[in-house]
Amino acid sequence: MTTLERLLKSFPAERENLRPYVDRAKAYHNECGCSTGGAFMVVSLGLVITRFVIDGIRKGEVLVDLFWGTLFVFSASLIGKLIGIGVARIRLALLYRHLHRTYPMRDV
Repeated sequence: MTTLERLLKSFPAERENLRPYVDRAKAYHNECGCSTGGAFMVVSLGLVITRFVIDGIRKGEVLVDLFWGTLFVFSASLIGKLIGIGVARIRLALLYRHLHRTYPMRDV
């Protein structure tokens, strides 16, 4: 039995007050990090484009520059996705801690 199920079973009169917590916990648990990864991708793509505009693409090394630019954007996107998932897990842990403090449960 999950923490939320035990909480709802322990406090049936508080079901309506607990509903927003349950919804938030489900959202945090199902977070995939796509929005944060997308934001990192947009920023890194902007940085790569800015670098190419300012420095230019070196003659004879177009493929090398494009490879490193693509690798940078891909890596930033992946790091953003992992950060998004990590932040959601931290928020979920903090939510559970808040619930345990607000609604002390006995083992059911």
